[in-house]
This record gives sequence, C-alpha cells and structure tokens, in this order.
Amino acid sequence: MSPKRNDFPKPRRRVVFKPPKSKKGARTSSGTMVDVTPWRLDSGKWGQYVFQAQRISWDDGWESVRLVYYRRNSPRDHWQFASQTTVNCAIPTIKRICRDILKKTWP
Repeated sequence: MSPKRNDFPKPRRRVVFKPPKSKKGARTSSGTMVDVTPWRLDSGKWGQYVFQAQRISWDDGWESVRLVYYRRNSPRDHWQFASQTTVNCAIPTIKRICRDILKKTWP
C-alpha cells in the first residue's frame, strides 16, 4: 500500500545540527530548509521507507544538501527519522557523489 500524497513525513523547516561529542566547545549549526526533492517510496520486508534530498541554507552563509530517509512498520504507523548518519555536505560534493552513482551499471 502506497502512502497518500499528504501521508509523507513533515520535517521541520528549521534544522539544527549539534557538533560531535568529541568536538568540545564547538557550536551548533542552524539553518533553514529552502528546497526539497519529491519523496521516493520503497517498501521492503521491514516496512515502508521514504527518501528525500533537502537543500539547507545555513545561518552562517553556506549551503548544503542532506539526504534523509524515514521509515515506518506499516501504513498505520507514524514516520520516524531513520538515518543515524545522514549524508550532509557541500552541494558540489553531493553532485559528484550522484554522478559517480549514475555512472555505475548496477542492475
């Protein structure tokens, strides 16, 4: 069963990243999600997954893209942010990664 159009996760527009615990004294980074790709659904044996790329404009002036996914056990459950290590980096790096993937001839 596919999610209905309004049945996808609703991430917050404002994002805050905390620094790793090993970087004592480092400040958090805050930004605003300014653009997103459509949700892409994949149903697996452990539930439903949706994936999205989100462009973030950070308060200190730089931009990045993060790739996120959410999961739920069944269509009756709520979506949960699933990624423990979300990819988030500068836009040129994301573009290179995507080009590298598209060059592959994986089935």
